[in-house]
Amino acid sequence: MICLPLKADSYDKKIAIYCRAGDGCLVTNSEGLSCEGGAMNFEDKQKYQEIHPLKLATDISSAIIGLYLFWQHVLLFGVVILIVPPVVASLIVIVWVPLERYKNSALGRYIDRYMTGAMRLLRLVGLVVMLVGAWYHVALLIPLGLVVVLLGWVRGILFPKAQF
Repeated sequence: MICLPLKADSYDKKIAIYCRAGDGCLVTNSEGLSCEGGAMNFEDKQKYQEIHPLKLATDISSAIIGLYLFWQHVLLFGVVILIVPPVVASLIVIVWVPLERYKNSALGRYIDRYMTGAMRLLRLVGLVVMLVGAWYHVALLIPLGLVVVLLGWVRGILFPKAQF
C-alpha cells in the first residue's frame, strides 16, 4: 500500500496528511502517516512488478520480437526492442500500479522467497543463450535458453529447500 500525501496542513505544529481515497491511509499527526498493510518501498515495488501481467506481457513480446530481429541480424533495433519496452513497462507499473495485491498473492510470496538475484541472473543468461542462438541461427539454443529462463522462474517449485 503506497500512501502518498497529497497535501499537508500545519496547525499548531501538527501535520495532517491527506491521502487518495482507497489507499487505506489514516490521517495521523506529526508522527507520520499510518497505512493499513504498510507502505511498499522501492525495493518491494521492483520485486513485485515482475509478476504484473503488463510487465510479463511486455517482457515476453519484447523477447520474441528481439529474437526475430537478432535472427535477421538487425542488431541495433533488436537491442532497443529488448531494452526500451520492458524498462518503460517497469516504470509504469512501479509508479502507477498498486502492487500490494501481487505482494499478498501466492505468486508474490513465491517471488519473495525464491526470486533471488541469482535467479534473475539465470533468467538473463537464458535470454542471452537464446539471442546467441538466434544470431548464429543455431535453433537448438533457443529452446535451451528458454529452459534456462523457465528454470529461473520455477526453481522454487523444483528445488524448494535449496538456496541459490
